[in-house]
Amino acid sequence: MNFKGISKLLVVILLSVGILTGNAEASTPKNGGQWSSGVIQYKNYGTNSTYKGYWTTAASRWSQTGHVTMTETSGLDFEAGNYNAGNVSWDGLAEFRVTGAGSFTYMRTWLNSYHVSKAQYTNSIIEGLATHEFGHAIGLGHND
Repeated sequence: MNFKGISKLLVVILLSVGILTGNAEASTPKNGGQWSSGVIQYKNYGTNSTYKGYWTTAASRWSQTGHVTMTETSGLDFEAGNYNAGNVSWDGLAEFRVTGAGSFTYMRTWLNSYHVSKAQYTNSIIEGLATHEFGHAIGLGHND
């Protein structure tokens, strides 16, 4: 067997071990906060049905993982919406505060309508941004 064949076989074996042992997922750092429950409620402040839909899709995607259940409600410390800010570089943002014990006390996730209304932002990209920001809202950080 040549080097190329051995390399392919090694990759298959390593992937199989990861899948069979459940260790195939990448380790994602936490952002320092957590909710007291896996049932997370948020207020959807999207300014129209399109923006509301992006957040609804994001909540559905995270709920489908089975790790959390995200539902829309009103009057909570977690709000999702859109904001038109041309003087900033971000297209999506999560702002939060945590207690000394690491519990979220405040969460705001935003889509910047100034940027995401540009042609290069397809619905799939914007839904991905909303899903990414909700990842921060459930306590995930960045890998970089």
